[in-house]
Amino acid sequence: MNASVDTRARVLFIDDDPLVLNGFKTAYSRAPFEVLVAQSAEQALERLHSEEIDVMITDERMPGLSGSQLCATLAQEDHPAIRILLTGHASLDTALRAVNEGEVFKILCKPIDPGLLAELISQAVSRRHQQDNVLNELANVLSSREREVAEMLVGGMRIPQISERMHISKHTVRNHLKSMFNKVGVHSQGELVERLKA
Repeated sequence: MNASVDTRARVLFIDDDPLVLNGFKTAYSRAPFEVLVAQSAEQALERLHSEEIDVMITDERMPGLSGSQLCATLAQEDHPAIRILLTGHASLDTALRAVNEGEVFKILCKPIDPGLLAELISQAVSRRHQQDNVLNELANVLSSREREVAEMLVGGMRIPQISERMHISKHTVRNHLKSMFNKVGVHSQGELVERLKA
């Protein structure tokens, strides 16, 4: 008989205050997701690079990398974790940076209602699973190179960035896109991204 596998979503909370992290652990001890913690952006990156994380929730103001800088780093790496940013000092600059550079799912002002945050985590987990499902469906019809392009498009990258990342010409990226248009049944890059993001 095989041991049961834990298929719960894994949520990483990042804050430099251990009391806050303990509060998250306590608040969500019976939640339908696994709670993981990190006390810095650097520690979070180690976990994100070595473990499968579905959702990450990070404080903005921390020593070293800020939460929005951490999100931007993950966006550049095309990391699939859905990102939520918590801040006690909301500003337009922080919000714009988080959305434009860090591809943040939600920005929340502290203090946070645990029930509201649990609901947003549930939405983020659903979004993460939708991404996986769409990419898994497309995996059956796309070549491995087309899948790479698809993942970068979902991550918000443009043709020049994809070209540079994959070490291929922009013309080759466009040829991959045309092939994907035919296979997926769309007529433009915008439609393709919408289909990929579902």
